[in-house]
Amino acid sequence: MEKLCILFIGLLLSTSLISQPHNNTKGWSTQDVRSGEMANANVFDKSEPVFKANKQNSAAFGTDRSLEIVSWNIEFFPHNGDVTIGSLSRMIVDLDADIIAFQEVADVNAFTQMINETDGYHSYVGTTDDLIKLGFVYKAGVIQVNNVYEIYKDAQYDLPFLRRPLVMEFTYNNENYVVINNHFKARGDGILDLADPNDEENRRWVATNLIKDYIDTHFANEKVFVVGDLNDVITDDYANNVFQSILNDSDNFMFADYDIATGADSEWSYPSYPSHIDHIIITNELFNHYYTYSASVATLKMEESLTGGWNEYTQNISDHRPVGIKLFTDDVALFRKDFEDQSLTSGGWSSYNVTGNQNWTIPQQQYGVGNSYCAYISGYDNGQHENENWLISPPFSTDAYNDLILSFWNTSGYAGPDIQLLYSNDFSDNPETATWQEINPVVWHDGDTYWEWTYSGPLNLSSFSGAEGRIAFKYTSTSTEAATWELDNIMLSNAPNVLDIVAEVNDSQGGSISGTGAYIYGQTVELEATPAPSFNFVNWTENGEVVSANPFYSFIASEDRALVAHFEAPVSVNETASDFKLKVYPNPFNRLIFVEGQNIRNIEVLNVRGKIMKEIEVVSNPETIHLEELPAGIYFIRITTDDGSFTTKLLKI
Repeated sequence: MEKLCILFIGLLLSTSLISQPHNNTKGWSTQDVRSGEMANANVFDKSEPVFKANKQNSAAFGTDRSLEIVSWNIEFFPHNGDVTIGSLSRMIVDLDADIIAFQEVADVNAFTQMINETDGYHSYVGTTDDLIKLGFVYKAGVIQVNNVYEIYKDAQYDLPFLRRPLVMEFTYNNENYVVINNHFKARGDGILDLADPNDEENRRWVATNLIKDYIDTHFANEKVFVVGDLNDVITDDYANNVFQSILNDSDNFMFADYDIATGADSEWSYPSYPSHIDHIIITNELFNHYYTYSASVATLKMEESLTGGWNEYTQNISDHRPVGIKLFTDDVALFRKDFEDQSLTSGGWSSYNVTGNQNWTIPQQQYGVGNSYCAYISGYDNGQHENENWLISPPFSTDAYNDLILSFWNTSGYAGPDIQLLYSNDFSDNPETATWQEINPVVWHDGDTYWEWTYSGPLNLSSFSGAEGRIAFKYTSTSTEAATWELDNIMLSNAPNVLDIVAEVNDSQGGSISGTGAYIYGQTVELEATPAPSFNFVNWTENGEVVSANPFYSFIASEDRALVAHFEAPVSVNETASDFKLKVYPNPFNRLIFVEGQNIRNIEVLNVRGKIMKEIEVVSNPETIHLEELPAGIYFIRITTDDGSFTTKLLKI
């Protein structure tokens, strides 16, 4: 496979989402039909802009309707003794994932005892002689474990697998799955030297090939997750990319975390040396669950659940963030056509030329969304020509699902008749003999700016019926007008469970809120209450009950919710401090502040978003508060006494 084809593997290259046995067959087109000046297309992210997000900022990840698998390197567990054990146990419960694949379990007894004392969870740990082992933690009431074992245990595999891969075969919701936990060799110089068996990159390259071979041999038709600290990035140039074999076989394997790896470094799994080296690979039998509006892959920022943030996390837990995948296995993508195999008809699609000599093609150049391949049609060829051309989907049953959602990207150039999106339940082999209904409303490219990719919007097909339904794109041109149209990323999935999260303020003058709207079941909701000048945030309530005292309120969407953000107008800081006989000094400060007063119960330091950065147990008067770890900026200190509480602004310089 050419290097050019590898770079976009993470854009999820399957064109037919029905599970097929692993194979390496691809069809290739060599047509080049778009002019050079058109190559400067304005392109966007390949992913759908509806609901799906590869970002997770709260501790909770699991739901009662989804399968969650998380990979987590816990850095020589427990590297801060009992503090690590207590904190990690709480995080496991808060994360609420069905399976967590751990790397770097150093103290097996402590790890096993921790899980035994964590309600609802069981564990397995590998037995290889390396100081740091692999392990699984799983929900005993959700996951049925069928077998756990290590592979490649013979001495000949010592170089690629110092830590033998740990395999778990399990059943979830009456379906069988496999997860393979890995921890590849670390370090290296970034150069893949295939002639040196001791080269770190070569050892990871061999390990990748062996894992793929094992799956192809033993799990050719199984739903397989490959997870772990693979200790390399997937964005290396092809010659030095240790994951070549996975990237080459895009029909059967996919890095589910590709968008994270190629996205903002703030979402990467290894911030200590900014890189994304913890990965999740899935086989094609899982593609149809991944290509849904509800599925997600995320870097899980567990440090945001700690008052000390990243510094506390690295001191007590790990230098790696976990990475997780969440699949709603009842949700299925019926098809996704992204043209990355450069085949117009793969996956059961068909093209018909009713009038004219032009037809749907796939340009050799990558003009599609995110510089990918796309479908192309134009009635212009040394002049305008009359054409009628159809691109028709494989059949699907609208009767088998309550709701189906269709979406795609489109763009155009030049003047001509509008393209049409149609539906038929009686198509056989000729579009002219079928009955077609137009699908509306569709957001089509308006033509004002050539080649600006436009998202169609989610199109609900619930008003249509039929066991053999098809959608079609009908293009027409005339002898005087011939527009050019391009399509990409055509996706049909059952509709997600959409929930309404609404919120209001108790006082319209008190402040504002953000983060409300429509969310998919299981998605993270992040609400933020911002007080107006001279107001303080008090709490969030629901049905009259306080649900959070933090202005930054995050939770998993599981039902419709209606919340109220409460603000109050406090007395001035000077009056409050005087009334309570409190002193906070120095302000501005550099490293330390002192709080002096009587009957102080609690002290909290918050950032400007209202997140608690440090909570202090009062043991002396004055109380010395160390804030060296905080970056320079504006903070707030909230002091609670027997007589009430007040908040004042701090400035760190």
